[in-house]
Amino acid sequence: MGTVVALVAALIVTGCYSPRAEDCAYTCNAGACPSGLYCVQAVCRDEPAKLGPCTSNSDAGRDVIPSNYSSVVLADLPTAYFRLGEMVGATQAFNEIAGAGDGAYTPSVMLGMPGALSDTSTAATFEPSTGVQCATVTSAARYDISNAASFSLEAWIHIETYLQTTTSHREIVGKLGAVGAVDSGYSLGLQWEPSAGMSRIRLRVGDGVAAQTLAGAALSLDTWHHVVATLEGTNKAVKFYVNGQNAGTGTFTVDSAAITTADFAIGCRDERGTLREGFDGSIDEVAFYRTVLSPGQVMTHFQNR
Repeated sequence: MGTVVALVAALIVTGCYSPRAEDCAYTCNAGACPSGLYCVQAVCRDEPAKLGPCTSNSDAGRDVIPSNYSSVVLADLPTAYFRLGEMVGATQAFNEIAGAGDGAYTPSVMLGMPGALSDTSTAATFEPSTGVQCATVTSAARYDISNAASFSLEAWIHIETYLQTTTSHREIVGKLGAVGAVDSGYSLGLQWEPSAGMSRIRLRVGDGVAAQTLAGAALSLDTWHHVVATLEGTNKAVKFYVNGQNAGTGTFTVDSAAITTADFAIGCRDERGTLREGFDGSIDEVAFYRTVLSPGQVMTHFQNR
């Protein structure tokens, strides 16, 4: 254990930040932090020899690195924010928003992979060839969207392969279930566009009676893309953004979304344990908002990578 702790400590950058209320007791290893802020180096109550914030069990903790990007995201008050920067061996996807529910990784998700940001934070990689992989928040009623409600979905994605079929999608993040054969809920993902020879970013919503998909710009492989989709619930107007730029608009004709028993999922569609439409590649810095991010907010997020 001592060897592991020493290796982890070497990766942690000393600095000050404001932790969640239920995190560990923090101590500085160099200098003092201003009142109300705590040092990155921490001692966990549940496993005192380990560095990093506590988890609800004794899993490996996340690598806590101060990030200008995360500060900008948190300033815009997301309902949920999953940085996906856990260390190898973690089983929980830590939610930066207290009380909003941490996620659970399926066993084969690869953690500690190169991330999208300019700092040393990491990402999660999903490889569907060995089975659909994702991180899910079960019993996630707090993520339901009622009709005429607004929301935004945001993530950094690095696509490894396209799913070259028009009947299935690669999911990034959402809460999409079904009432019989009709989708209910919402999801941000990718859909194949044969004429472009690429996949497009897309938003799908359904109310259990009818479902609809709108698509934005096509995305290339093997590079990081910052993707955002916003839905203004009253007029059902959708906007897509890729790397801070407008990447398409549209208007839904079906109700914006509906309450669904599906789990909130990152990297797949999870209908209460039935996993499908897995993403192939890496996902980082996932956020869900009950507001419409403005073009200026989206650009600010992208520029602070």
